[in-house]
Amino acid sequence: MIVEVQIQNTSSGLTGDLSWVPAPGTEPVMLNQSISGTNEVVWEYLNKGGGKQAIELPHPIDGATPMRLRISELDYYQFGGPDGDESVTPKSVDTSFRRLSWR
Repeated sequence: MIVEVQIQNTSSGLTGDLSWVPAPGTEPVMLNQSISGTNEVVWEYLNKGGGKQAIELPHPIDGATPMRLRISELDYYQFGGPDGDESVTPKSVDTSFRRLSWR
């Protein structure tokens, strides 16, 4: 499974559900999975150096700009690398086609 987090805000000028768009200047981030103990999965954002890092927001939480985090999960089938031995995880995933609908 792949988990991606995208920061969204209402800078589109629209209202309602259609107003939420990716926050300008931000990109989706992929979370890394680790197993803690025997039955707990922990999702973390690791920077390019491999260290744990918080996801930085473009505006203060208590500011005037509404923001939200869109969390997408995608199940995929693992496949072998060029030599057939290693598992390959996609570097990025287009999750725009797969939206949950909450009513």
